[in-house]
Amino acid sequence: MKQSKINVVFLFACLFSFFQASAQCDFNIDKIIENEIHSFPALHVNNLSDAGRQKNNIVYACCKWSVDPAINFISGSVTFYFIPQENNFDTLILDLANPLQVYSVIYNNAPVSFSHHDNQLDILFPFNLTNGIVDSVKIFYNGVPIPTGFGSFIQADHSGSPIIYTLSEPFGARDWWPCKQDLNDKIDSIDVYVTSPIQYRTASNGTLISEDSTLSQRTCHWKSNYPIAAYLLAIGVTNYSVFSEQMVLSNGDTLPLINYVYPENISDAQQNLHEIIDIIHLYDSLTIPYPFSIEKYGHAQFGWGGGMENQTMSFLGNFNSELIAHECAHQWFGDKVTCGSWSDIWLHEGFATYFSGLVVEHLHPSEWQVWKRSTLDGAVALPDGSAYCDDTTSVTRIFNGRLSYRKASCLLHMLRWKLGDDAFFSALKNYLNDTTLAYGYARTSDLKLHLEQASGQNLTEFFTEWFYGSGFPNYTLEWENKGSTIEIAISQGTSDLSVPFFHIPVPIELKNENRDTIVIANPTFSGEVFVFNPGFVVEQVIFDPDLWIISKNNKVLDKSELLKDQIEIYPNPGKTIFTIKSKHSELFVRNLKVFDQLGREFFSIIYPDAIPKRKIDLSVLSSGVYFLRIETGGGVLVKRVVIEK
Repeated sequence: MKQSKINVVFLFACLFSFFQASAQCDFNIDKIIENEIHSFPALHVNNLSDAGRQKNNIVYACCKWSVDPAINFISGSVTFYFIPQENNFDTLILDLANPLQVYSVIYNNAPVSFSHHDNQLDILFPFNLTNGIVDSVKIFYNGVPIPTGFGSFIQADHSGSPIIYTLSEPFGARDWWPCKQDLNDKIDSIDVYVTSPIQYRTASNGTLISEDSTLSQRTCHWKSNYPIAAYLLAIGVTNYSVFSEQMVLSNGDTLPLINYVYPENISDAQQNLHEIIDIIHLYDSLTIPYPFSIEKYGHAQFGWGGGMENQTMSFLGNFNSELIAHECAHQWFGDKVTCGSWSDIWLHEGFATYFSGLVVEHLHPSEWQVWKRSTLDGAVALPDGSAYCDDTTSVTRIFNGRLSYRKASCLLHMLRWKLGDDAFFSALKNYLNDTTLAYGYARTSDLKLHLEQASGQNLTEFFTEWFYGSGFPNYTLEWENKGSTIEIAISQGTSDLSVPFFHIPVPIELKNENRDTIVIANPTFSGEVFVFNPGFVVEQVIFDPDLWIISKNNKVLDKSELLKDQIEIYPNPGKTIFTIKSKHSELFVRNLKVFDQLGREFFSIIYPDAIPKRKIDLSVLSSGVYFLRIETGGGVLVKRVVIEK
């Protein structure tokens, strides 16, 4: 009962402040960016598409909200400017959750009819609107949002202080404001006004235009002129402490870095958020300059354990360095270019995960191998699943950590291996700069096209197997020294029957005590045999030493391994005469070849008689390391001998 009285009093205060500020909305029609439209094939029960709706392009939104972080309640208005894109347009259809109450819709300064049911708001105009001409409508509403997904609209507290924050991805925007919750139409520009009790500040998207205060209230006005998807608009309201710094991007723009954090965490935040300068410089150098440089980049602390890449201001639950790098990368991959379907969520999460890894590679190189190993192990923890999200009706499947994050990240790492750094990063630059995608939506096919154009490679087979296909391969390498050459048979099994064979160039490290090299095999079928001449005798073979390939349970077998304990050579080291002794009569030496470390053959001996022990005179050789290639009745092995004179 006490809570209800507070809500009623607060509602009247909110409504007064909104009507008082109604003349403050401004609208710039000059910047209208036409986004490429992509269909959304699979629907969530909470995610309505434009199928069957009248078509329109929302070009501007003015949002005016009143909230008190101590009360789970929102009231306010949203004004939309939109362009009808078909004839006989008489209904504007928006997404809005049923618990919220719409009490007035104004068109041409007069109320119009509306219908609010099944989480959908239908605004009924008195006549058909003109195709291609900008029009506007204003919606007044209030209520207690019911959170879905990862939160949507949350009222909580930190160290005894209340907070309200939003997290709308993927389907939660409609839980707290009327919008077009699709992946078709970005709002070209927004104004956000949030009125709250005076002790609180609001963090949001774009540039802070003003903070106007009365004796009891504060109104924060944020504005963004970059197109924004509905789920990327966000607010955080609490007793924030604010600190900022600036950096200069490669294009010469000065970028403000603005951080809204809890007062109790200010020291920790200042220490850990400073690395963002190096992170942005790295992303800038690998791809394109920060995409929202005219406005800002910032962080706002909130109550969820992870992070959310709200456009120009990432919301963070903590100041973990990888989380900071991950959310920052989303400004390029997810915010500037947004997936046109949640089935392509890897275009967000795979990239953000991999770019946080690139931060490790470039800024903390000693940890790079560990990061790759950990990410790969997570990707192959289970035998099935693809980076392509085949069930967009499930939030947990969309944001599956093993598939949409780790496997997708490893997929990008593998594309980098297949294409090479120059082509890979050139393709990413072209993808981000593509005028049909930039500040709009993209699908996997768009990225694939840019990768193909930059590399000159046809990637259809790669995406069919590695992206759409389920599971991953396992490799068995069987190798044998042939003197100056090495023969390697490569067999492949798969963890899932959906892909009978995965095609990818295979890196193999060949080494001995003093030399090493990387050779590349490109197997086209299981069991294919490759012969390499590394220029030295090989003592060790390592499959994929830099962890480029998504695989698991790989084996490297030295064909001579089983013979090594059955044949001994002594003395070793020795001076001139060495004894070769076989423990079994069938392993008698048939053929003997002597090589140096470079694989140069000095002499060979064929033995017609079958005896288990024989001596060999190596007095003609100078001091050093040599290899004896011994062919026996049970196979071939290579033994190292050291001559000391």
